[in-house]
Amino acid sequence: FDSHTSDASNPHKVTASQVGSYSKSESDDKLATQKQAMDSHVNNKANPHAVTASQVGAYSKQEIDTKLSKAVMADDSGKVSIGTLDSNTLTVQGTKIYPNTKDGVWTVERLFDNEYRLTTVMSTGADVTSTWNSLFISSEIPHPNLPSGYTKTSWGVTLSNSNNLMWCSISGASVFRLIAGASTSAATRTVIVTVYASK
Repeated sequence: FDSHTSDASNPHKVTASQVGSYSKSESDDKLATQKQAMDSHVNNKANPHAVTASQVGAYSKQEIDTKLSKAVMADDSGKVSIGTLDSNTLTVQGTKIYPNTKDGVWTVERLFDNEYRLTTVMSTGADVTSTWNSLFISSEIPHPNLPSGYTKTSWGVTLSNSNNLMWCSISGASVFRLIAGASTSAATRTVIVTVYASK
């Protein structure tokens, strides 16, 4: 009896099922299934916990697209186009680039920090019939007023189209004349006025 009592090798052949447990093989199978599930979870890089951009301190795709749409975007070829700039200057490799703006009839280019070039195209039907030595001139033609805040430093005017020998000449602070080799009238001519100014 003592020999039987001290025999810890299961002399009555009690099974794992009889003591409410799994057998080793059953346990191994379950552990293998759990290990496979755990390995699958660990190797899943597709955000299995549904972490959001906000939770990791990042912008969402929509937020980034919105910000980029207001600045710089690349097309399918990789070329970059400039959209709406929040700033009035852009620095590329240390060089400032200023975008053009439109102010009334004037196109405004900012050349340097306080130097601007304003350009406008205007039409005139002025007759070029007044004699001036061996040439003919028009009456004085004013260019449009500059936008508020600009101080003119210099300016010029160029004839854009004419069927005759004709050119432009400044004759005052904001007026010019057409000059021709022959008397001409009843024609509409286009001139380009360029003003350099500070602000």
